[in-house]
Amino acid sequence: MSHSIGIACRVGPEYAPERTYVYIDSLTASAYLEIINPAEGYLGDVDSIRIEPNQLLMWDSKPWTVLNVGNKNVFLKSEQDESVQLPLSALHQLVIKGSILQVDHEEDSVEKRTHQIIVQASPKDLHEALRRMDAVRPFLSGEKKRSKASATEKRYIKSYVTFEKEIGNGFLGLLPQTKKRGNRKRKISDEVIALMQEMIEVEFEEIKAKNIESVYGTLTNLCESKGLTAPSRITFIKAINSQPQESQVRKRQGRRAAYKYDKWYWSLDRKVPKHGSFPFQICHIDHTELDVELIHPVSGRNLGKPWLTIMIDAYSRLIVGFYLTFDAPSYVSCMMVLRDCVKRFQRLPNTLVLDNGKEFGSIYFECLLAQFECTKKSRPPAKSKFGSVCERFFGITNTQFVHNLRGNTKAMKNVRTVTKSVNPKNLAVWDFKSLYELLEEYLFDIYAGNEHPSINATPKEGFERGLIQSGARAHRIIPYNRSFIIRTLPTTRKGVAKVNSNSGIQIEYLRYWHDSFREPDIAGTSIPVRLDPDDSGVIYAFVRNVWVICKSDMYTTFKGRSRKEVRNATQELNKNNSISNKKRLLSANRIAIFLRKAEEIEGMSLQRAKDQERFKITQQANPLTPAPNSSQKDQEETVNTETLETPRSEEDTPVMEIF
Repeated sequence: MSHSIGIACRVGPEYAPERTYVYIDSLTASAYLEIINPAEGYLGDVDSIRIEPNQLLMWDSKPWTVLNVGNKNVFLKSEQDESVQLPLSALHQLVIKGSILQVDHEEDSVEKRTHQIIVQASPKDLHEALRRMDAVRPFLSGEKKRSKASATEKRYIKSYVTFEKEIGNGFLGLLPQTKKRGNRKRKISDEVIALMQEMIEVEFEEIKAKNIESVYGTLTNLCESKGLTAPSRITFIKAINSQPQESQVRKRQGRRAAYKYDKWYWSLDRKVPKHGSFPFQICHIDHTELDVELIHPVSGRNLGKPWLTIMIDAYSRLIVGFYLTFDAPSYVSCMMVLRDCVKRFQRLPNTLVLDNGKEFGSIYFECLLAQFECTKKSRPPAKSKFGSVCERFFGITNTQFVHNLRGNTKAMKNVRTVTKSVNPKNLAVWDFKSLYELLEEYLFDIYAGNEHPSINATPKEGFERGLIQSGARAHRIIPYNRSFIIRTLPTTRKGVAKVNSNSGIQIEYLRYWHDSFREPDIAGTSIPVRLDPDDSGVIYAFVRNVWVICKSDMYTTFKGRSRKEVRNATQELNKNNSISNKKRLLSANRIAIFLRKAEEIEGMSLQRAKDQERFKITQQANPLTPAPNSSQKDQEETVNTETLETPRSEEDTPVMEIF
């Protein structure tokens, strides 16, 4: 026991940390040791459980009455007259685990009174009680005869014996019982207190935000008019400060000003304890634009800054999925980070905490979550604390990783001091693929292997330990197969497309075909479809309980081109049409011709370069995504129709069926 901290341990066969008690100082530890029954062999809590006849206990949410306490067994009786015989050792184990609780018949039980007395005692009182205990201990143990005790010692002994009989602890009777002196009641009348409260609520806590002086002046005038003695200015200020701060600021300055005083949940800072009871119970998803410029690996052309989407497990702080792209956050980013999570862990979380971005309200995203019973929770708008889980991680990533790369944009915070020699665009050396691989190593090796102060372990260790404690939950395993990949693809606004027996399916300005469209029972019907954001050359249609690949009639041109690139080309053509000839119709042919010319156009060429870089990564993770056409050989490739054999079953029902 040190001078500043008193430690007392339960006596047991081996060391158990959960049985170690740490007190604020050695004096408090000594006082608690005096109120413990040494015969028990361990330190009991102050709020102990009495095992004696007629004592009411709560066991498994059911009341039991103690009938008899023997040397080895305890006999209990339920309200239904059921009798149970328990060994004392088994009863002690149930009490220690918290399975058996004591029911207090009186509002102020003996245990509560004992705890209240010891907590309210000052260090001076404890010191005096210990001194008195040393004085009376020889008389209580029989070493000295009580007849030889002094009058003061006899008084101490009597007080000890009285408390021993009443509450079972004589030491508490040795604490000084000095009553508080002086008049501690408020001297101002109840009527003045009511007026003061009324002035605070009506005059001070209102949108005009009057200052204290003006409100206090109004109060004194009101008291004089009623013949009352006004409270002092200090008393009035204390009354104002005693009001709930969040409510007061909200009434005076509005809800946003009061936000910093509000209680908040779903937030997680680096030193705040983890939330969630096990891994994958609660995860957060958010996006950020990384502070680094990227270039094309061949041409050296600057491609701009990438966007990072991450999914972080709130229990262990482990990153369970990420997605890197040049495109701004959209439903594609949300679906891809879910896909990456399933690829790595074959699971999705029970609850996802998201902000109020439009991408998180996508019907494709919500249907996928609903299918796998993943609950979506949105953070309140204009309340930044609720997003601190991901925001804190983004800050750590920038500090530890991104800001140490060549071409980082940290200097652009003071853009007026940036010269050509230090401009990040001129210093950029990282390409998309190299950054992706290095970022993946940082997330799942460096960051996951560094100790996190809030969990006293690394995120990887916390995650693995949580799985051991809570179980792997094998019934929630999601296979990363073609069926799941298709389910993470978006669909049309209606979720279906109509089949024409001659031209196939038309989506936007492109037509897609599969040989099954000629069948009489398929032609003219509306069938579920899926679109690949990274490849405008194909779509996926659900025909006779099987997903089939439908290729565009201009497949060699649109193969590997993202839908965003095609959409940009369409918008450009629409703009030209509105100027030159408003009556000309847009067709896939004209879009294809325009796309070939667009390679030389700045905006389209830049989008093409970004897509090519992303394809290098997405093609590895997605077997459905073909490589972008980069040679004449690709353009001359024969268009063959393929079928993805994905049979329909109860466990593998296409997501389109819930639309």
